[in-house]
Amino acid sequence: MVKRGGETIDVELDIGKRYGSYAATYPAACPKSEKILGELLDYISKQQEENGSFGDPVHNAFAALALLGSGERKYLSPVERNLRHLCESIKATDEGTRQAGLMNWTYMGTAIVLSEYYLITKKSWVVPELERIRDLLYEGQYLDMSQINPKVKESHPDSYPTGPKQSHGGWGHNPGFEGYGPIAMITAQGALTYSLMQHCGIEIDRKRHDAAYAFLKRGTGENGYLWYGDARGGGPHDWADMGRTGAAGIAFFASPYPENSYRGQALRYSDIIGKHPQSFPDTHGSPPMGMAYEALAAHIEPKNFRKLMDANRWWFTMAQCGDGTFYYQPNRDNAGYDSSARMTASSVVAFIFTIPKGNLAVTGKALP
Repeated sequence: MVKRGGETIDVELDIGKRYGSYAATYPAACPKSEKILGELLDYISKQQEENGSFGDPVHNAFAALALLGSGERKYLSPVERNLRHLCESIKATDEGTRQAGLMNWTYMGTAIVLSEYYLITKKSWVVPELERIRDLLYEGQYLDMSQINPKVKESHPDSYPTGPKQSHGGWGHNPGFEGYGPIAMITAQGALTYSLMQHCGIEIDRKRHDAAYAFLKRGTGENGYLWYGDARGGGPHDWADMGRTGAAGIAFFASPYPENSYRGQALRYSDIIGKHPQSFPDTHGSPPMGMAYEALAAHIEPKNFRKLMDANRWWFTMAQCGDGTFYYQPNRDNAGYDSSARMTASSVVAFIFTIPKGNLAVTGKALP
């Protein structure tokens, strides 16, 4: 519907039929999804920079995971180039830059892809890189009030911890406690990173790992929705964006520990996503990143993944552009929306379309 000169008229747009329609089971057993995925993987691989990077931390994580998740061996080489670049970049980062560069996002995104790459290839060079990132995450995980930056009392007085257990076990944008401190979205990725590292044979201090899980549990409401930090907000039925809920869900799902409580907590997160699939394109911070984690956690329980995909068929239809790539519009609380938004959305859609293939640990691949 278009309003022109005070008159509302109906306009029909010919969007073509080159791709056909999504199957009822999309993106699984769906010719349209496979065609789109093939084009997106080709697009993503061509966007890789000369140094191996795909762009920012979101691209480097989900572009690489999409390529690995496709199961096509030809993409292992560009993923390795990307990972070697990131590992060298982390080595070259000095202490001052690490404190101001939102480095925990890079550490965790790199480690998640490194772990998946190792589980596929068993390349020995990956192990010491994972151990080095583990040590950086140990250094940055907030476990003691001595790690608080004194400037917090001035810059974020309302966030300054009132006791040793507030924000305990979490990560913020940078090591320790600065600004408003640890948040759920990155703490969930930290817990996932610890989980995947252990599946690769990297030793992780369980007390640290469970401290991260405890942070997430404290921030989870009665209905299974994860709030911004480790304090619950709203009422027992309130919810908003589900990106961090999804990240927590896959972190618990990937837990290497035998207790059933971890899988049970993962299902709680999956179920709330299935109950409110309309939150999918409206997540906090980087919307596509939130969408990727939301889809991952929904997939823990197939019926929830089906609800999510069915409720958002319109988004996958409307977000596709004439050249086959995807784009997204900024939402209520958006970050990362600039000239790279096409690469961001295209990488995440490609990754989501590989989820049913089950080629990664995070998408259900059986692990030894």
